[in-house]
Amino acid sequence: MLIDDLKKQFQQNELPIVFSYDGQEYSGFNRDFEQLSSNSEQINRGECHTTLYRHIPSGTLWTVIIRHYPEYNALEWQAEIYAPEKTGIFADIHYELNVPGTHGRLLGNYGDEGGGYKEFDFSLDNERVYQEAETGRPTHYVFPYYRLETDQNKIAAVLSWQGAWFSQFEQAADGVNISMGQKNICAYLEKGEGFRLPLMLIQEYHSDPTNAWRRFYIDCNMPLVKGERVKPLLAAFNGVCAGLNNDIVRRVKETYDAHGIDYDFWWFDAGWGTDGTGPHNKSGWWYHGVNFEMNFEAFPDGLEWLGKALKREGRDFMLWFEPEVVRTPPEQLEEFFKAHPQFKREWFLGTFQKEWCGIILTAQLIDLGNAECLKWLEERIFEVMDRAEANIFRIDFNIPPAQIWAEHDRPDRRGITENHYCAGYLQLLKDIQSRYPGILMDSCASGGGRNDLETLRLMLPLHYSDHQDMFPQDTNTFIYMQQVLYRWFPYIKNFMSPFSVLDKYAARTVYNPCVSCAFAPEEIDNIDFDRLKEHLKEWRLINKAYMGNYYELEKASNNNTDIKAFMFFNKEENLGFVMVFCPENCTQTAYRAVLQGLEAQKIYSLEDIDTHNVLKMQGDLLCSQGIELNLAPRTARLIKISGEC
Repeated sequence: MLIDDLKKQFQQNELPIVFSYDGQEYSGFNRDFEQLSSNSEQINRGECHTTLYRHIPSGTLWTVIIRHYPEYNALEWQAEIYAPEKTGIFADIHYELNVPGTHGRLLGNYGDEGGGYKEFDFSLDNERVYQEAETGRPTHYVFPYYRLETDQNKIAAVLSWQGAWFSQFEQAADGVNISMGQKNICAYLEKGEGFRLPLMLIQEYHSDPTNAWRRFYIDCNMPLVKGERVKPLLAAFNGVCAGLNNDIVRRVKETYDAHGIDYDFWWFDAGWGTDGTGPHNKSGWWYHGVNFEMNFEAFPDGLEWLGKALKREGRDFMLWFEPEVVRTPPEQLEEFFKAHPQFKREWFLGTFQKEWCGIILTAQLIDLGNAECLKWLEERIFEVMDRAEANIFRIDFNIPPAQIWAEHDRPDRRGITENHYCAGYLQLLKDIQSRYPGILMDSCASGGGRNDLETLRLMLPLHYSDHQDMFPQDTNTFIYMQQVLYRWFPYIKNFMSPFSVLDKYAARTVYNPCVSCAFAPEEIDNIDFDRLKEHLKEWRLINKAYMGNYYELEKASNNNTDIKAFMFFNKEENLGFVMVFCPENCTQTAYRAVLQGLEAQKIYSLEDIDTHNVLKMQGDLLCSQGIELNLAPRTARLIKISGEC
């Protein structure tokens, strides 16, 4: 097995780490390294081995952490470097390993902005595959979650880095060579400085790679909320807009409450921040301001009334932050500094500008790699959270940082600013988690731009794409993106928009482990709440199934002609469902859904949610003969599955 071979390599100091130091090339730790210590400990569902090495020419200390999850055939590793004294030049530090076998095939998908998680399937016999997160947001255009298959091995290969990474897969005579790491490293280390390498993970599988990964992700990676696995959640959302104040938010909340919408948490996105020149927002919009401090003109009590009301009702309170940037217009920056006398000018790494809808947006990137700056920023966040009694943290990051990081580096320090920034970003999340134990946190970066594995060990990728709020009627694209993402991320969310409420097909495309009712203040009085409650009632019938196994009954597609069909079954809950979508231009009038993953001799009850007809069949028949469903254009069939006890 590949993992067994890799473990032996680690034990023999043949680590898959490659770099150069002052022009000398290194592969593994057999030359010019001495082992100083080693220890092992048991972790959740696995074991962790930590080994400390010293690189003799540079004097640097390398801590290598290896985690093995035998039950899930998964192995991960990561290294950190510490320099007791100033060093020479380290360059091109990355991971390299060989996966034995011929006829390599690389499967995966691009990121959120890379065609809406568009899939790919490359034959490595025909081409070398190189990908990079050149913008610095790791899952925005590309997606470092891969499946690699040869005639000898089948693995998932995952790189976790919060910035600009690269990957390369190339077929060689003895197997597929994989290279992965942070881009563009060429730097000396200062005395007392640390440098962190990305995390790399592989998981071997023989069949059903999707559910092998999902089980591993849920059991060993997905963060707990209040000490437990997060349950299906319904949110109420007051909209992203200018001009929000207490009266508007109160009216929206009272409307939800008057119609008996039993939501679990309040989703407060943009609209509460300042313009950066004081406790107000004269510009009106979030994209001309500071989204880590409260607009007390609009919310005199800092949303304390809302937090207390939600707490009394047994509900949670999510607040959105964009803490890594200051969007105060350049001509008002002196006013920003005057209003924030403790903020040091050198904490701005650089400026990003773009035109958006005829508006010039400007953002100053804050240096999360500076410990003093990070502490200052955390104090602002904690002040807002504490005052509002918010207990769900949502982060957003709406600029591509890579060019700013690179321009901030000196020629002999390339990669340093990014490396420290990424470490500071993870520290920010850990500090929030430490201050608010068991907190739910949502990862967002213009949608799904920063959903690497280390981030998702601290946060959930609820808002996987801005496509949700920009194009609420693009239902077939939602189906496609969710079918692709379910392979990797079991817990995501979609918005129930006004359009979705009126259209059953659209409503069922929204069903996910988390659903958020998203009606702007100017829309909410026109919502058909009775119909909304019908959708939510049937969502609640099946929502516990999402944490089970996932099966694609038809290949994922985003066109308006092909049947889209998938199913979930959660053995712990003895619950599942089949969802079949017949798009508007599909000519099929019937579909045979052949189920997967059910126990052969067990009897299952299948309830048609629309007709309430119940069919009972044995698992082997459901997985061989299937069930026949009548279809018509723009219809969605939902079949609930329950196992007989």
